[in-house]
Amino acid sequence: MEIKFSTFSKAMAADREVLLQALKSSDFATCKFALEVLGELRENRATEPLINFLKHPYLQYEAALALRKMEVDVIPLLLPFLKSENSLLQEKTIGVLAILGDHRALEGVVALLKENGDEKIRATAARNLHKFKTEEALSPLVERLLDDSSSKTRDAAAFSLGLLHNPQALPYLLKAVEQEKDQEVRDSVIQALGSLGDRGAEANLLTILEDEALDTRTRVYAASSLAEIGSAAVVDRLKIIVQKEPDNDWAGSFGEILAELNPELALEPLLQIARRSKDNDIDGVVKGLGYTKSPLAVETLLEIYERYKHEEMLAEDIVASLGQIGIADDRVVTLLASLLDISSARYRGGLGKYAARALASLGTTGLLILEKALNSGKVELKRNAVVGIASLDDKVQVKALLEPFLQDEDKFVRFFTREALDLTEPYEFARMYQEVI
Repeated sequence: MEIKFSTFSKAMAADREVLLQALKSSDFATCKFALEVLGELRENRATEPLINFLKHPYLQYEAALALRKMEVDVIPLLLPFLKSENSLLQEKTIGVLAILGDHRALEGVVALLKENGDEKIRATAARNLHKFKTEEALSPLVERLLDDSSSKTRDAAAFSLGLLHNPQALPYLLKAVEQEKDQEVRDSVIQALGSLGDRGAEANLLTILEDEALDTRTRVYAASSLAEIGSAAVVDRLKIIVQKEPDNDWAGSFGEILAELNPELALEPLLQIARRSKDNDIDGVVKGLGYTKSPLAVETLLEIYERYKHEEMLAEDIVASLGQIGIADDRVVTLLASLLDISSARYRGGLGKYAARALASLGTTGLLILEKALNSGKVELKRNAVVGIASLDDKVQVKALLEPFLQDEDKFVRFFTREALDLTEPYEFARMYQEVI
């Protein structure tokens, strides 16, 4: 009978014969799980089948990592796939080789960037080239940034040049800002200037920020990049913008950036922006108010929650901001406690888990609620409470509170507890992670 992932038990996962047999399964999850565990176990009998999995676009990365743990040199085995007629396999191979960062693969990836006729392949090569962390990537990326006919490739080249952190890229990125006609690519170049971190871009970025004729999103990217490069001038500029343009649809994003740089200056403008009836950019306002960590932001955040509580992602951001402020206001405590039993299939996600982490930031008041939830007998309350307690800074306290739940009857409570106490084993995490997500 064919082994299926859904039938695996802990005992089966520890049985090498079962795992070797599982590599032959037609079930994707089964194969992925088995090859990951066999790599952890350094099972040499799995070498040949794992090499065969290098041809599988969706299992190549896991197979490569497993083989490396078995001390197999996978680079020569992967290089031929750069010339595969299967474009998906080419893309995946570029990504895997870049993650591995072995310079023997650099020439092949650069060749695809320069010569391949498929813009998707060129873009994939460009987007991954910075991971090799070598100056040799600079020239081919600059060439594609300034001359490639594909906006996707130029966009990817800009992204990679920023993350290459090579100051020699600065003049080319500044040139691209001036000559690029595609707005999305130009925005990517502006963001790359922030990633590059060179103060030589400050004057150009300030000019973009102050140009009200430009698309506001472009100006927000300029502001963010100015913050990244440590511009002292951007704080005053942002203060003027949020005061002068409170009805701008991106005002919340400007306020959020200002709050990260100078929370005190940002508070009043953010509160003013929040009083508008407009829905645009409210997430920037919410995150910015969290950065201020001001008790004066609590009332506004609670009001925003009432307006947007049915929008899950925004509600999570609101709860996270209340946690950042960390004030045990009765209304905040009541709200967070009411959200604690909300379930979610998202690993580490869901409003209940956000509420648990926020409660953990409220000191004794929040901790008492989490302890009560932990001992309530209600499964979802326990799961979320474990996640909240795990976020405490005092790891001695975390251990004391959670150790009794290592033997809990609920597998997710056990797993979250083991993870909080750093006790998870590779096979256990592989299986439980896939189940939780």
